[in-house]
Amino acid sequence: MAVCFKRKFIPKSAVIKKKKIRSPNTTLQNLADFYIKVAKKCDNFDIKRIAKRLTMANKDRPAVKISEIAEKLNGNTDKIAVVVGKVIDDDRNVVVPAMRIVALKWSKSVQEKVSHFNGTLSTLDQLFKVCSDLDNIVLINGNRSNSKSAKYWGKAPGDKNSTTFPRVVARKLNGEDRIKMKKQVSLISDSEDE
Repeated sequence: MAVCFKRKFIPKSAVIKKKKIRSPNTTLQNLADFYIKVAKKCDNFDIKRIAKRLTMANKDRPAVKISEIAEKLNGNTDKIAVVVGKVIDDDRNVVVPAMRIVALKWSKSVQEKVSHFNGTLSTLDQLFKVCSDLDNIVLINGNRSNSKSAKYWGKAPGDKNSTTFPRVVARKLNGEDRIKMKKQVSLISDSEDE
C-alpha cells in the first residue's frame, strides 16, 4: 500500500512509524527511548537508523558474524563497527584484525578473540564515549533470510512463482504426496537365517 502526497508515492512503512518497543526487557526499552530522543534533536542519519533498529523485532535484528564485520571494516582501524544485535564467532577465522565494535550483545568467544588481538568491545550506551566523531561509524546488520524460518515467508505455497515451503503440522492420510511416499522394505532372505 502506498500513500499519495502531492503526486509522490511514499510507501506505508515510511509514513507509519513504530513508536514503542514491544520487548519486556527494560534495559532495551530505556536504550531505545534514549536513542529516539537523541535522533529527534540531531540530524545525523546513523543515529536515526540505530533508533529505528532498536524498535524492530528480534527476527529483524539477526546476529552478525565477526568475519562479516572484518570484511566491512576492511582493516581500517579508524572506523567503529556498530551492530544493533548480537555478534557471534566464526570458527573459520582464527586470526582477527584489531577492531572496535559497539553492539547490543556478544558471545564469550568473540570477547576472547577481540581482546586477544588488541580490539575493544563496548555496548550501545557507551557509543558517544567511544567515538568522538560520528562520521567514523559503520552500521552493520545481518541477513534476515539466513534464518531457518525464512523459507516459510513470502507468497502462499500454491501461488504462481512462489518458492515458499508449506507448513505441515501433522502427517495425515490425506496429506501431501511427498510425505505419503512408501518406504522400501528389505526382506530377510532364507540364507541369512541359517
